[in-house]
Amino acid sequence: MAGLAVAVAIAGCGGGGGSSGGGGSAPAAPKSTVAGAVTKGPVGGATLYLYAMDAAGNKTGDAVAGPIVTEADGSWSVQVPDSVPRPLLIESSGGTYTDEATGTDVTAGNLNSFLPEGAQTAAVTPLSELLVRSAREHLAANAGASLEDGVNAGRDVLDDVLGVSFDPLTTVPATSGDDAAAKQYAAVLGGLSTQANNLSGTTDPFETVIALIDDASDGVVDGKKNGGAITIGDNAGTLPPTSSADLADAINDYAEDNEELGVTSFEVTASAGANGSVSPTSVSLLGGASANFTVTPDTGYSIDEVTGCAGSLDGLSFTTSALESACDLSVTFSINEYTVSTASVTGGQVMPDAAVVDHGDTTQFEIAVDEGYDVVSVEGCDGSLAGTTYTTGAIVGACTITPAFALREYAVTTNVAAGTGSFDPQSLTVTHGQNGTLTVTPAFGFQVDSVTGDACEVAASALPGEYTVGPVTSACQVDASFSLLSYTVNTAVTGNGTVSPGTVVVEHGGTTAFSLSPDEGHQVSVASGCGGTQDGATFTTAAITGACTVAVAFEPIQYPITTIAPNGSFSPANPMVDHGQTQVFTVSADDGYELTGVDGCGGTLDGNTFTTATITAACSVTASFAQKTYTVTATVQGENGMIVGQNLENIIHGETRELTVTPDEGFEVNTISGCGGTLVGNTYTTGEITEDCAVSVSFVEDGSGPTAAVWNQFNWDQANWQ
Repeated sequence: MAGLAVAVAIAGCGGGGGSSGGGGSAPAAPKSTVAGAVTKGPVGGATLYLYAMDAAGNKTGDAVAGPIVTEADGSWSVQVPDSVPRPLLIESSGGTYTDEATGTDVTAGNLNSFLPEGAQTAAVTPLSELLVRSAREHLAANAGASLEDGVNAGRDVLDDVLGVSFDPLTTVPATSGDDAAAKQYAAVLGGLSTQANNLSGTTDPFETVIALIDDASDGVVDGKKNGGAITIGDNAGTLPPTSSADLADAINDYAEDNEELGVTSFEVTASAGANGSVSPTSVSLLGGASANFTVTPDTGYSIDEVTGCAGSLDGLSFTTSALESACDLSVTFSINEYTVSTASVTGGQVMPDAAVVDHGDTTQFEIAVDEGYDVVSVEGCDGSLAGTTYTTGAIVGACTITPAFALREYAVTTNVAAGTGSFDPQSLTVTHGQNGTLTVTPAFGFQVDSVTGDACEVAASALPGEYTVGPVTSACQVDASFSLLSYTVNTAVTGNGTVSPGTVVVEHGGTTAFSLSPDEGHQVSVASGCGGTQDGATFTTAAITGACTVAVAFEPIQYPITTIAPNGSFSPANPMVDHGQTQVFTVSADDGYELTGVDGCGGTLDGNTFTTATITAACSVTASFAQKTYTVTATVQGENGMIVGQNLENIIHGETRELTVTPDEGFEVNTISGCGGTLVGNTYTTGEITEDCAVSVSFVEDGSGPTAAVWNQFNWDQANWQ
């Protein structure tokens, strides 16, 4: 690579920059010139293309520029339109170079690189290939990552395995000149060839270098890719085991053998104090490179201090600054201290509230419980509870002690101390300081006398039968006493008599009896109420289940008065008369009879009214009647005849009488009337005699005179005789 120079030229871009002939043309789009080299040493005759990329870092679409063929020294240049967004992918294939380790001509395979935004130079080398591969793997594993993220990830991998300070994408390797970074780049590429030859001298040098690059793309130089074997070329065997130190030695060896590079290597030794380690313990790197060390504290320890070499510590990785001299790296460790904190919860506390403890030590805390609470559990820091002391396990990290407290729960039991009744529920479980509710129900016929608690307060609530128990602070028993209900049995009296006793208080289910005493001449008419029954002068209730009233009605004794009235009647007939009262009768004779007297019941007759004496017993009254008799008087008006009859006096009511009418000679009956009778021949028969009456007859000469003529024409059958 001695005398490598980058020539700026336009190579096979298709289209020139001049114009001729008439007519104007549109101004050419602005372009920028990019110059670079394909190097492993210098690769002449390689063909390059530039492409836009997709999100995965792979080419997309047609080439932005190319084909471009490198010069013998590997150089190339191209103009890229400024309108094309970057980064761009650079693909190189073919060409030949002289292998630095063996001096043989080697055909180069495919190499890739990125052209960053604003870059005017570009290197296409095995290191740029390493960066492209690492970037693509990062993009594949991290959805949403940008191309810039991928490029940065590739730079990080390259820094991890080589510690180089140059930019592998824009620094063009060179073996001469004043650019130290370019010479360092050339030394690294030569070292890769040296290591490839050291590992596998019989395989194709380029394919072996690419296998080394594949090994390093996972960030670890160990002869494997993510733990798997790496095949050299198509099937030339697998890459032997190797290490970052082996690769660094190969680079240093190459730099020492090629003094024209002017690259000095420096050795960094590393040592660790007690309770940890550092790896590697020594490394020799080119000046300007950075060494990476892994610092591993023992369990329970942390890195205390890293001294001796300038650099920076990131986690467990220490990276030196760009080496300008040899240095001795010294690492010390300190034991870890962890904060044991406590959680604040209701019901108690942990004391102290926090402690700082060395790794592996234990510590103790006291558990203080608030009144009314119990410790349910204490968890955290792998500890154990003994009494009120919680002892942690060996502390190996920050942890938190979390106690759990629960309000105590107390049993509230119930008991029926007297009588009959019930509780609902029969028992309660009540948390400390809280209230419980019980419903106390007396059995039918009972009442609540008292509800008390032996170790808790009990008070009636606003709801009937409900009692509040509490606040409860210990187990307690609630006693209820019941007693039989008492009911008032009243009496209600109507009429003349007394009921004894007048008012009685009776327990539920009991009975009571009352004496019924009618006044003289009175009797019990009806006795009812309280479901009772009467037996003579005693009224006994049924079982009393509520207040009730015994109602007793007295009434006078009634006596029958028998009325006897042949040929007549009493009004009223056969009445019932209250004791001590009198009875007035109207006595009526039948038709044709007349009242002659009334006897009985000590009464008196006034006209046809009979009034008894005061009635104190049954009695009878008898009326006497006699038939009525009448007299029929017969008279003759004038003379000239006669009228006679038998038994015309004391005629019994309703009887009739016959009278014989005898005109004198030459005379005949002129008129005859009275007693409702009728004349048939010479016999005049009365109607039924109902009163005294008279029959009157007159005579006229037989057939003479006007009167005779009138009588002769008289309709005797239709005459109304009075």
